[in-house]
Amino acid sequence: MAPDQIGSCYSWATMMVARAIAVLWLPVFHRYRSRDIKHVPTAGAVILAPNHTSYLDPVVITYPLRHRRLYYLAWHQLFANRYFAALIRRLGAIPLDTDRRADRAAFEAALALLRDGEAVCLFPEGIRGWDGQLYSLQSGVARLAVASGAPIIPVAVSGTLEAWPRWRRLPRAFVPITVRFLPPILPRPAATSAERKAETLRLMGELRDSLTQALERPARH
Repeated sequence: MAPDQIGSCYSWATMMVARAIAVLWLPVFHRYRSRDIKHVPTAGAVILAPNHTSYLDPVVITYPLRHRRLYYLAWHQLFANRYFAALIRRLGAIPLDTDRRADRAAFEAALALLRDGEAVCLFPEGIRGWDGQLYSLQSGVARLAVASGAPIIPVAVSGTLEAWPRWRRLPRAFVPITVRFLPPILPRPAATSAERKAETLRLMGELRDSLTQALERPARH
């Protein structure tokens, strides 16, 4: 078996183990619910853009996507330990240097995946929040959409802040978690630099409005 085939097998096995753990944990300990998964296409390039308050967010977003693999841009410090880095790479994580204003390597890696028709998740706030409020959005999600033509699916995550806030060492059980996949935001063609800048701003505004409105509505469990 070729090395790339072996790597693919390990990645598949790792995802199956992670999914098995999620299947056992989330419905039992968090009354997990997902809404409107229909908005995520079964094939083709797509960008998922969730709010971010907890280490649990990637797990609860991936869990209902049984029909396709999801790649993530993840905080580069998570890759400091080589064993954990190997694990999360097999789960689809791509290091993103958040200390740099623009990580070109991470952007190009995500863009290549989108051009191959993959699904990529990027947290537009760029950080885990402390209080459940939506923070300022970075432009990366919108720029990827403009460059690739991929639709943006806003994702409203509720309950993960209460289940595992950033100041707790371990998650808290029996906290309901709901993930809502919102209607897609479609990028428009933009040929010139000025058009791309204007389209980036428009997409950021629509994304912020979509997430804000969803998070202001109580999640149904």
